[in-house]
Amino acid sequence: MPDLAEVVAEVETRVTAELGREGYDDAWSRCMAERGFTELGAPREAVEQSRRALRSVVYGSKGSEASRAALDLEALAAAERDEIALAVADARCRAEVGYFARFRELLEEELARRFG
Repeated sequence: MPDLAEVVAEVETRVTAELGREGYDDAWSRCMAERGFTELGAPREAVEQSRRALRSVVYGSKGSEASRAALDLEALAAAERDEIALAVADARCRAEVGYFARFRELLEEELARRFG
C-alpha cells in the first residue's frame, strides 16, 4: 500500500492535469497576464517562480546560503513584495476563473473513486 504522501501527490497530479485539459490553466494564465504576470502558463508555475526568486536572493549564484551580513536586505524585501503581489493575483485569478471550485469537485470525485 502506498504511503499517504504518495497518494496525495498522485491525486494532486491527476486533478491539476484535468484542470489543464478543461482549460482552467489557460483561463488563469490570461487572467494573470492581465495583471502583469505574462510568463505563467499554470498556477503551479506561480509558486515555482516565487521560490526561484527568493532562493536567488537568499542563496545567490553560488547556491549556498548567504551569511546574514552578506544578505541583500533590499533585494529580499523587493522579492517579498513581488511574491505577495504574485500570490494575491494568483488567488484572485483562481477564484475569478472558478479554479478553486473545480479543483474541489475533481478532488472529491478522485477521492470517491479511490476510497469509495
